[in-house]
Amino acid sequence: MSAPVPSAVTLIELIRTNVEELSHVTSDGRSFDELDLDSLSMVEIATIVGQTYGVPLGEEDVVEAGDFERLTELVRQRITA
Repeated sequence: MSAPVPSAVTLIELIRTNVEELSHVTSDGRSFDELDLDSLSMVEIATIVGQTYGVPLGEEDVVEAGDFERLTELVRQRITA
């Protein structure tokens, strides 16, 4: 069973608590580039978020979203599709 529809803050907290290297991530609206996230981080975000919410999500989706607000919208769309 998947988790309920997330908020950006929920996604950030999920990432911070599951990936030690990303414990510095904040909800201040910065883009993934501004947070200096590398491709491995993008894969980890895609995997954790996809598994938690039961939606297909790849590294490309995370990169294209660009920040947690847009990633949240993408996840919401896929949950309700």
